[in-house]
Amino acid sequence: SCQHTMLLDDESVGHQRCWLRMSCSCLHNEELTPYPMQPFWKLFRFHDSEQEQAFIDHNINLVMYPISIIHIMLGIGFIFLFFVNNYSSSSFHTVHFLVLTSPVVMIFVTCFILLCPRIRKYFTGLFCLCYLLAIGCTIICVHLVRVTAAEHAMTKIRDTAGPSLAGDSVALGVIDDTVRFEQANHVLTMLILFAIVQMLPVMMIATRLKTALTMVCCNVTLSMYIALMVEQREVMTQKLLLWQTLWLTCFMASVWMTLQWRRCFRVQKLLETQIMLGRKADSVLNHTLKNTMSDAAGQIELFLGSEDGRNLGPAARTSLDESTAALWRGMRSCRHRMVFMQLEAGNYVSRPSNVDLLAFLRELTAGRTVQMLTQRLRRRIGQMDKVLVGLIIDNAISNASKHGHPTEPSVRLKASDLSDSTLVLQVTNVANPANNALTPPYVQSMFSGVDRAQYQHSSSATSDGIGMQHVFLAAKAASAEVSLEQHESLVTFQLSISWKPPTAGADDRVCQTQCPFPQGVRITCLDDSRIALAVTKIALEKYPGKPTVVTYGTDGVKDVDLFIQDSVENAHIVILDHHLDFPGSLVSGLDVLKQLQQANFGGLACIRSGNSAPEEIALYKDAGFHCALGKDQPVREAIPIIAEAYQKHRASPVLGLRRNAESSQSCSTDATFVSIHTLDQRISVPH
Repeated sequence: SCQHTMLLDDESVGHQRCWLRMSCSCLHNEELTPYPMQPFWKLFRFHDSEQEQAFIDHNINLVMYPISIIHIMLGIGFIFLFFVNNYSSSSFHTVHFLVLTSPVVMIFVTCFILLCPRIRKYFTGLFCLCYLLAIGCTIICVHLVRVTAAEHAMTKIRDTAGPSLAGDSVALGVIDDTVRFEQANHVLTMLILFAIVQMLPVMMIATRLKTALTMVCCNVTLSMYIALMVEQREVMTQKLLLWQTLWLTCFMASVWMTLQWRRCFRVQKLLETQIMLGRKADSVLNHTLKNTMSDAAGQIELFLGSEDGRNLGPAARTSLDESTAALWRGMRSCRHRMVFMQLEAGNYVSRPSNVDLLAFLRELTAGRTVQMLTQRLRRRIGQMDKVLVGLIIDNAISNASKHGHPTEPSVRLKASDLSDSTLVLQVTNVANPANNALTPPYVQSMFSGVDRAQYQHSSSATSDGIGMQHVFLAAKAASAEVSLEQHESLVTFQLSISWKPPTAGADDRVCQTQCPFPQGVRITCLDDSRIALAVTKIALEKYPGKPTVVTYGTDGVKDVDLFIQDSVENAHIVILDHHLDFPGSLVSGLDVLKQLQQANFGGLACIRSGNSAPEEIALYKDAGFHCALGKDQPVREAIPIIAEAYQKHRASPVLGLRRNAESSQSCSTDATFVSIHTLDQRISVPH
């Protein structure tokens, strides 16, 4: 049934599957890549402009701080070298002061970018301008060093040689040419190396039009200086060849790094796309599974309530009851999929709530051969994280039944609260004599998942003890203590958790008594599942108060208008599904609610959907529903909550769903919202 339902799902799911297949195959086929890149001469830009901008922003965020640190260090180093190696105060001129503007501007602009997030989008352009300014000032500085150093060297030679070379102009000319040659050789080498060092931060930025033009301008400027200002032809040729080689190497390295960055970015986006689509597919599968299991459980309940079901033998009836309980457990597990993910990620936040412990334990043991002992339980209602405790005890019972004695496991669940602040839950069973006895290292390996195979090989090729690992993670998240021990043939699993008194308030209350419907209440239901409608109708009509129930949806989309008309004219309570998948038409329960609002429906609006995550509950609340129920909650457990919500709705001074958009006090017209957490059965009535 699940496969059949998935095949009949809406068109968007088909597109998701296509994207998933494409995302996997595109890693091996460039033509199928969702983010194709342009050729080399276009610097591997993405065809999609939005994707290109996203890559640019990603690259800037990645390299901004390292480049800024390098920029500031280069500026400080430039100023230090300038004052230490070049000029004394007597020879300091205005042109020398202008050379210092480059490192000062570099430091100032870099700090300004880091301190002002609004201008970070101009980071590349400002950085390129600073780089060009730095190259220009470096050329001027090196030129001054070359000229001044040559003149200083000749002055020292004349002062040292003295009269011996005073009249020998040829010797002085040869010495002057030699000195200038050597000075030009070394100073130009220093200029090229310094320019390459300054180019390294540019290489860290992904090669784009701005950075490519900046590097080309740097190459042209430095090449022109070497060609025009250097008199020695041999030096000019050597330095030009050295500069062009190093520059081309840096440029190609920058292009290669850009290509790798773009590929990594593309793979990252593909991975994010697959994760997103996987979550959507998981949500669709989760919704479908819950609806399918809900229908299956409802079908069994309908059969058991029929004449044929009442004539069943005890063994057959027990088997069907256990099957129904297993289906509800499966729906509960589907709902907790996000909890499993958060536990694995280590970011689950415990949310204690008021719990009727006896009802909670009966729910966990339903359909299982488990003896429940609660004689030592003094307080029935208290505060704990129901989701985590349910996960822990559910796994403990499953392991006791599965790995205990093959014929008589004698599973027992004991609850006690001998301490006012601590609840102790024990699951005991008779050990399987064929298994190795439990030892502390073996138990530790089960909880951690490390070296488990050294102590006990799994009985199933697909089992890796993940259940006990989830137990350990859940206990850690709940600040609880768990232990597993074996004394002779008795295996005892124990959970000790905080057990605080219940809080008085409307946000987390436990309904202890059934609140009957008032006489003459009429309820209309809209759903695309015949089974869900039948189960809801039977359960509502058996409830105290015996309301009149009318169902719609069995005749397809044409029932929607009839439902709205009947609800506005005659109904006190409406119950509808979120996704109404009628043959040939898909209707949203939120849209149906809007039509009810426009018709000034004044009763209680309830939604019963397979999507009951916290964010979806908030969506229903914002839409105007008073009561949100999950299909993974049995109807018989949800009806008391609807009845109590209706009583509160009648007592509320503000009735109806209509929202006056023109009123400045529209927020005060919201009717009371009742949020039923699927497994907590709690009512939230914020004022």
